[in-house]
Amino acid sequence: MAANGRPASVSINSLLAHIKALKLALEEWRRAHDVLYAEIAEHHTGGWLHGQQETNSFESRMPVPGSLSRALCSLESDDEESFRLIGVVYLPSGASEYVQAANAARLHLDQVSHLLRSTKLSDLERMPEGQEIGGSSLVYWTRLRPADTIWKAVTATLGVPRIQIRYAIRPLLLEGCMTPVPRFVTFARATQRIISVKSLEYAREQLEHALEAQDTLALAVQRDVNRFHYLAGLSPRPRLAYIYRGDSIFYVNFAWLDEHGEKIKKKIKTSLPLFWCGSPQRIQPPRSFEPRIQKRRSDQQYADSPVFETVKLYTTREVHQSIFDSAG
Repeated sequence: MAANGRPASVSINSLLAHIKALKLALEEWRRAHDVLYAEIAEHHTGGWLHGQQETNSFESRMPVPGSLSRALCSLESDDEESFRLIGVVYLPSGASEYVQAANAARLHLDQVSHLLRSTKLSDLERMPEGQEIGGSSLVYWTRLRPADTIWKAVTATLGVPRIQIRYAIRPLLLEGCMTPVPRFVTFARATQRIISVKSLEYAREQLEHALEAQDTLALAVQRDVNRFHYLAGLSPRPRLAYIYRGDSIFYVNFAWLDEHGEKIKKKIKTSLPLFWCGSPQRIQPPRSFEPRIQKRRSDQQYADSPVFETVKLYTTREVHQSIFDSAG
């Protein structure tokens, strides 16, 4: 076994067996989701869905918005937004078995595909041949470089080259049929702050580029150079990071009351509707889906504004303040 957890060499027989297992898992996934969607279309008792900047409510006996079929039952798309759909779909309690079956198919697909998603071409004992995977599929494999994972070649071989695997394996949320039933359910949207740690060497390189291109920003660049020298003289070396906004993420918040009347809370990240199977608890959509900036505890150490004027890098609050104190 290699240090990264992958086999040191994947035999061709093992590769072909995993591809066959993945094909069967995809077929099982499709069947389970087709059955679930048919149950939803025929027996739902209403709900609401929010995706692609709009909210659609529907009542019992009304058609389910087409966005649910795309988000729930599709494997392939170039548009990731079509897979991001939240809300609530109300179903009879008996429908929970179909939700659980679809969830099991998602878990199985995750497990079966794991090795194929992590294996590199260089991990294979040899390249598969045309008669082993189909002559028309061989071109996908010959395009790979040794350091490339084989996942794209595998999915192209199976006829799903645009599969969005991370959406296909995300778990479904099921409530209403299990005890204890949540007393409160709310939805929220947040925008993550992505933090990429950078070195002083990176800051120096960026400032050199700014110096080469300086025109009307000459004074700002010079101030930044002075700040860089201040940072370089600190011990220990200060933390620097490039911070930017990531994708919007939806959360569903659950709350229960324990036997003492104390509230127990749970927050789950999601991009699929909540399937409520049983006696319906009316859950209203948020008044606004405007995202708030989601800050983790580790984010709090960084200042709210960049330390340089021409390079968008942040440092800790203490170091940031000391720079401007020394300049003043």
